[in-house]
Amino acid sequence: MRILSLNLKLAKLGDAYVNFLVSAALTLHEGKPVGTKVSGKILA
Repeated sequence: MRILSLNLKLAKLGDAYVNFLVSAALTLHEGKPVGTKVSGKILA
């Protein structure tokens, strides 16, 4: 049970990193701040 809990926490952390990187890339591309959330289907 502890391993499952750890895996879920790491998965959420990974999702946050992906969202940050996509937002940062879009911000650089657009030249203005862009905040976005990657679809759960893509993250799965």
